[in-house]
Amino acid sequence: MHDGRCFTASHRTPAAALGRTAANYSYDEVQTWGGKAMPDREGHPDIEEMDLGTIFAALADPHRRLVIEELCAESEGTERTCASFPLNLSKSTLTHHFRILRESGLIRQIDYGNSRKVKLRRAELESRFPGLLRLVRLQAVTHA
Repeated sequence: MHDGRCFTASHRTPAAALGRTAANYSYDEVQTWGGKAMPDREGHPDIEEMDLGTIFAALADPHRRLVIEELCAESEGTERTCASFPLNLSKSTLTHHFRILRESGLIRQIDYGNSRKVKLRRAELESRFPGLLRLVRLQAVTHA
């Protein structure tokens, strides 16, 4: 039985990609590796870092697309637990899917101590990619 928490693995840092441990670098050094900003500590990219190809890749999976379709149908600012979505998947698979959604910039995960909730980054997505969420909603309606 899933307990409603989303478990996350730490995201890869440039230091790790080079075979070095991130412990050898301060958080600020890793955040600006090579002059390029990196996602925050939880793996949420800044609006400027959101990439359309990464978002399309995240939406290509039907499980992840269902999460975004359901969040699109909710009112602005709605937070939901990972277990509230009709996904019959193992915890490790849920972790994988929510990590992809988070790292693409589609969702923001909020940690409340012993639980974690997700919400759609609606305003940021609409600002960066106007009309994208409207297309997701339209696709959901035509395939319902």
